[in-house]
Amino acid sequence: IEGLAGVSKTYLGAALAEQLGRTVLIVTATEDGAERIVNDLPAFGLQPEQVGLYAGTDADLHEMIPEGKL
Repeated sequence: IEGLAGVSKTYLGAALAEQLGRTVLIVTATEDGAERIVNDLPAFGLQPEQVGLYAGTDADLHEMIPEGKL
């Protein structure tokens, strides 16, 4: 989501989860960004046990995506 500043993206993710009653996946560019979101989501009404953090991978992009797909 472009154009939203600071915790606005986190708020939108929490609001979508609540309004839709569905699981929401938020993908970030860095693990630091993901950790900030995980820490911020409970402030927007999600219970800590409702929030998960999937660790990033150190795999090289060229190893993960077949040749010709980059």
